[in-house]
Amino acid sequence: MSVVVTGISNTDNRLCQRYHSNTHELLGVSGGSANVQLGGESGPTATLKKGDVVLIPAGVGHKQLAATDDFEVLGAYPQGLSPDLYHDDPTKLSEAREHISQIAMPSTDPVTGARGGIKQQWSKSQSPEI
Repeated sequence: MSVVVTGISNTDNRLCQRYHSNTHELLGVSGGSANVQLGGESGPTATLKKGDVVLIPAGVGHKQLAATDDFEVLGAYPQGLSPDLYHDDPTKLSEAREHISQIAMPSTDPVTGARGGIKQQWSKSQSPEI
């Protein structure tokens, strides 16, 4: 899988839930640390630090709760895709679900390659509920 990497600084991560309907998102922490919430307002929280990576499926809400001043993260997306941005807006839900249903399963895991990772953990029937 080819990916495009874009830099995202601490100030780009607003303190609100958001999700992308047109692509999965791979985040790699290149500096500092942050507390994040995944899966919506009642989702679990985690601390990400330099060297960590997280793959967020399309449609899964995520937000930064707090971060160190030197927090920096890189976002990677499949070649040719640029993530759209949705927030908790019920009027856009049908549109977002339609976009998500059109996303192809990745042929490889962006971290582990052809074995393991999403190849074992994900299936089309496990699409996120939004």
